[in-house]
Amino acid sequence: MAKVWKLPPRVKLFEALGAIADGRIGTAGEEGKETLALRDSNAPLPPFSTELSYLVTSSNGTKQYSVRMSIKCLGGPYRIACNDNGSLHQGYLGYPALAVLICWRLLVSPKLSDATLSAAVDALRGIPWKAIAVEHKNNWDVVVDKALERVTAKDPALTAQVNSVVDALHEELKTCCLPKCVRFGSKRGRD
Repeated sequence: MAKVWKLPPRVKLFEALGAIADGRIGTAGEEGKETLALRDSNAPLPPFSTELSYLVTSSNGTKQYSVRMSIKCLGGPYRIACNDNGSLHQGYLGYPALAVLICWRLLVSPKLSDATLSAAVDALRGIPWKAIAVEHKNNWDVVVDKALERVTAKDPALTAQVNSVVDALHEELKTCCLPKCVRFGSKRGRD
């Protein structure tokens, strides 16, 4: 049986939405880099039996994370792997991979409209996640509070909407079992 990812902290969903907003997700391949954006809920899924690779740049621009996704059939099963710290060392799917799943609409609550999701993404544009995390010693609750203060400064009405989107996505993660791909750096090809 395939190993599955642990439930990530809520902050990782905020960071994923911010990565989408900032256009920090690009395709990895010889054809050149194309930015992956939030897809409409009616957009087609990737072709079956497809291996997809993406590079996600950190909020401060100093790191790039690789995301690999394998799609075997419509609606799953698909496997995903990422080389960020949370995915490699903590056992939960990190924000780069979550961002890819959200863009492809493979991780979206049926409760969320395209407009609601897009508004939450836009509200999290330009948040310096790494700087806030370092300043607050990776206290994820404080990091989220500080990011939401920035959202409130832009438009107070968006804060509740962003929280509601993250809560819906987090609930969706609780109900699905996301299988892991072969780990990055695995010498024996184990899950």
